[in-house]
Amino acid sequence: MSNVIQKMRATLLEKDDMLEREEIPCSEEESAHYRKLLMANGILPDGVFTRTDESGVTTFYTWVEPTMTDEDWREYLAIRQYEELRTIRKCAVLLAILASCAAAFGLWIIICSIFS
Repeated sequence: MSNVIQKMRATLLEKDDMLEREEIPCSEEESAHYRKLLMANGILPDGVFTRTDESGVTTFYTWVEPTMTDEDWREYLAIRQYEELRTIRKCAVLLAILASCAAAFGLWIIICSIFS
């Protein structure tokens, strides 16, 4: 596997919003153990996260990283690149339309000032 793909994989794994991770809630026994840990020293083990809802209930959960083959990674990256290129194209079309409207409006102002 090339270094470029490994770097992209590392970058994508660092960002939560780019990959769908599976959230696994901890069992009641584990949650009770983690609550005791929080009360004792305030440090949770690596990979364990907390969430407190509106009613004040704290839940514990872990993340499972997606396991993807090299072909899956290439497909995922190709899809992301396509989405970004499509966004760039839409922005370019919008700017071209705005520039055309501004040029037409400027021409209209010039024509009106000549004939008035």
